[in-house]
Amino acid sequence: WIKVEQVRALWDFLALSAHFGGRKVMVIQGAERLHPSAANALLKTLEEPPPRTHLILVTGTPSRLPATVRSRCVRVQFALPDGKVAAQWLQEQGAAQPALALAQTGYAPLRARELDTPAFWSQRSLLVDQVLSGVGFDPVALSERAAADTVAALVSGLQRWCYDLLLYKSAGRIRYNPDRAQILHRLAPRVSLHALIRFLRELQSAARTLEHPLNPRLVME
Repeated sequence: WIKVEQVRALWDFLALSAHFGGRKVMVIQGAERLHPSAANALLKTLEEPPPRTHLILVTGTPSRLPATVRSRCVRVQFALPDGKVAAQWLQEQGAAQPALALAQTGYAPLRARELDTPAFWSQRSLLVDQVLSGVGFDPVALSERAAADTVAALVSGLQRWCYDLLLYKSAGRIRYNPDRAQILHRLAPRVSLHALIRFLRELQSAARTLEHPLNPRLVME
C-alpha cells in the first residue's frame, strides 16, 4: 500500500517554493496501490493543486483507482509500441529472449526488460515443464522444494497460462506463451471452461494477498 503518512509527507514538498521559480512535479508510481485513507487525503490536493504544480498518477490498472480520484484527473493513455520495434529495442538492450519476454509481459517493453533474467526463465521452465505439462505432478512435493520468493512467480505464471487456455478455447489464439502452443493445444479440449474461470478467480484472489505474510507453502499448495 501507499499509506496516508506518505501522502501527508508530500504536502511538505508542495509547501516549498520551486528552485528558480519553476514548476513542481509530483509523480505517484503504482497509484492503484493508494490505501483508501491515502486516496482521501490526496483528493483536496488533486482538486486544487498549488500554482505551477503538477500531479501525475501512473497506473496500469486505472479501474483500481477510487472513482473519487479518477474524477479529479485527466486521463492520458499511452499505447503499447509496435511489437517488432519493441523486440528490436529489447535486443539492443541485451535481452536473451526479446520476443518471448514481450509476450510474457503482454507486449510491454519496459516490463519485459526487467523480467528477462536467468532467474525468471528458470522459474518459468520449472512451472511449464514440471508443473503444467508433467505427468503425475505432486503439488505438495513442489511446495516443499520451492523457495518462499517463488510464490509470486508461480501465481503470475499460472495466470498467464490459464488466460492462454481461455483465449485458445474461445478464440483459437495464444498471447503469453507462444512457445508452448503445442501443449496448450493439447490441454485446451480437456479443460472445463467453468473450472478454468473459477480457478482464474482464485488466482486473482491469491495475487491480491501476495504482499501479506501468509505461509508460502500453503499458498503454493
